[in-house]
Amino acid sequence: MKIKQPIYLGFTLLGATCLIAGPSLVRKEFGLAIGFVLLMFGLYGISRSQDTGKAEDTDKSNGNEST
Repeated sequence: MKIKQPIYLGFTLLGATCLIAGPSLVRKEFGLAIGFVLLMFGLYGISRSQDTGKAEDTDKSNGNEST
């Protein structure tokens, strides 16, 4: 599922852009809220995809491979 990483990065960048430019384009609170939600969703997705790879590596290094 390598396609998810660029999508989450896009959400993160879009959220950061909305946080910066949102207040000038729409009402201040609405722009900040949308930007914050998109930013948090993107960061959550990125962190979840990186955690799974680390867990598999530590299991293999500890000799806990399940067959």
